[in-house]
This record gives sequence, C-alpha cells and structure tokens, in this order.
Amino acid sequence: MNYKYSIEERQKIIERYISDGETAASIIASTGVPKSTFYSWLKTYREEQENNKRKPVNIRNFHLLENKVARLEG
Repeated sequence: MNYKYSIEERQKIIERYISDGETAASIIASTGVPKSTFYSWLKTYREEQENNKRKPVNIRNFHLLENKVARLEG
C-alpha cells in the first residue's frame, strides 16, 4: 500500500526517534514506514536543523569573517 504521510505525521515519527529515544527498528515496525523512507525523513530533519544553526549572510558577517581570515593569515 502506498500511503502519503502528512508533515505532522512525519514530525511525530521523527520526534519519537530524536526526543523519546525510541529505536529506529521499533518505530519502523510499529508504523509500517519503509526503512529507506524513515532514514530519508531523518536526513531531511537533520539538514534542516543544521541550516537553522547557520548565521545569515549579510555584509556585517562578511566583514567579520574577512577580518578573521586576515588575522589568521597574518
């Protein structure tokens, strides 16, 4: 059966793994989500988290980085 999961359903499933500490095997078995699909969702979640940690690129941050590189090179 080809079932389309909503964003909320995906988030709840990933939350079980990330916050609740439930094993991937247990979640996959109880939800029926294919293993490859679960790990694809997990990869997307981690990429989004990483992107949220990055500083936005603006002229101030650019100049700060430029100065830091100059200090490290000199």
